[in-house]
Amino acid sequence: MLEFLRIKNLALIQDAELEFSRGLNVITGESGAGKSIILKALDFLLGENLPWKIVRQGKDKAYVEAIFSHEKEEIIIRREIMHNSGRSRVYINDNLSSKNKVLELRNKLIIYTSQHEQHKLLRPEYHTKLLDEHLPLDLIQKKDYLTKKIKEVQEKIFDIRKHIAEIDSQKDFLEYQLKEIQRISPEPKEDEILLKKREELKNSAKLKEKIDNCLQIIDSESSPLLDQLIALIGITKDIASLDSDLEDFIDPLEHAKDTIVDLETKLKSYPIGLEQVAELENIESRLFEIEQLKRKLNKSLEEIINLKEVLENKISKRDELELEIKKLDKIRQTYLYQLKNIISSINNLRLDAAKKLEKKLKTELVELGFHKNIQIEFDFFSVELLDKIEEKRARIVWSPNPGHQMQPIEQTVSGGELSRLFLAIVTTTTEELPTLIFDEIDTGIGGLTLNKVASKLKQLSKKQQIILVTHWPQLACLAHRHFRVQKEVNSSQTISRCETLVGDEIFEELSRMAGGGPQGKALAAQLLREDP
Repeated sequence: MLEFLRIKNLALIQDAELEFSRGLNVITGESGAGKSIILKALDFLLGENLPWKIVRQGKDKAYVEAIFSHEKEEIIIRREIMHNSGRSRVYINDNLSSKNKVLELRNKLIIYTSQHEQHKLLRPEYHTKLLDEHLPLDLIQKKDYLTKKIKEVQEKIFDIRKHIAEIDSQKDFLEYQLKEIQRISPEPKEDEILLKKREELKNSAKLKEKIDNCLQIIDSESSPLLDQLIALIGITKDIASLDSDLEDFIDPLEHAKDTIVDLETKLKSYPIGLEQVAELENIESRLFEIEQLKRKLNKSLEEIINLKEVLENKISKRDELELEIKKLDKIRQTYLYQLKNIISSINNLRLDAAKKLEKKLKTELVELGFHKNIQIEFDFFSVELLDKIEEKRARIVWSPNPGHQMQPIEQTVSGGELSRLFLAIVTTTTEELPTLIFDEIDTGIGGLTLNKVASKLKQLSKKQQIILVTHWPQLACLAHRHFRVQKEVNSSQTISRCETLVGDEIFEELSRMAGGGPQGKALAAQLLREDP
């Protein structure tokens, strides 16, 4: 329910406050007085755009704010629009919000703020929704739930098939990479280990070369060093027997001989031979293979080790994914079976609901001034929902005038007829509706039809808040609260004022709407007497 509306600096409105009541709220005034600005202000507040030029001249900004009562809670919405830039800000309960958030709230707070919005009635999906209001709620909820779950499962299957297709498209390359890795079968950090081992073996080769040189000197075929030293010791001893001064050299020479013998023994015992040479060749060959693999795959050895696991998982994953699809498809078939039964029930119930609602709508439309022989029906057509499950949906067809063929309402309905059709549907609906705003519902009607529309509005206003913009006193007299919009010129500035009428002010406004003068006053008095 809309409780309060304030409009400031918007077009002709300088500052207007409207406090609405339950039941029927009527807004009247001369053409061009500014009634439409109130509806535009509500549209703007609830998410529609307005041009910045609508801000009152000389003001920096305009704003609209309202208080709604919804589900026992109070919602305060305020929206501002800046001059020149046209930028707007939205506040919900004093917190900065967004236009999208307001648009989400819109249909919960107000519907049909203009005849343009009533064209929702022309869409077949709305006609089907009218029937579903008369069906068990749990049945519709189950249908929506199953449809949602089936789509979720189908999306999962689609994603898995997409993954399989990606694997298949890369299959040859994946297998080539895996084959190359498996052929070499590298171990973690193998290249680092081999490089270190190669360096050690290269050092051993250099050592062997030096040992061979040393042994060649010690044990030369032409003149072995040890033989020469033994000969030297013998000669030195002979000399020492003749000259005692050389005796001190005999022991060091003997020691040197023993040292050379030990050195020769040690050098000959070093484990350096053909085995180390062969190992070095094997290491060089292995390092070459690993380096080639790294170049082919353009990856480090660590990345290649990880890639091997990834490739094996990807190739084996395909079979797992196929199994997952089979499991999901079983779930999907179960849901489809349940949905098929639900849709069958819904189709039958919609057909039954259509027959009952057709009678109600015809009765309501005749009461609203349509010909007593008006025909209105729900024309069913089949729509494939999922996997050949056909749902029967409906569109309203009618022949408002005898002798005319039945046609979809969107092809033949006029503005005035659409408003009355909407009123008939609202009267028959079981849905709890937010505030209804009727603009131009009285377009193209008069006389008895106008009285019938008035009676229907009066009946509806007992359970529903309505805001009605009208030029007819026969409708305005029904108001629980009456607002008048009028244009004034003050200090060369034109402004629109909106005031709540009471007592004689209501009589004067009804008199003006009825044409003024004695006849207008007489009709106003009669209308007020007739309205309890």
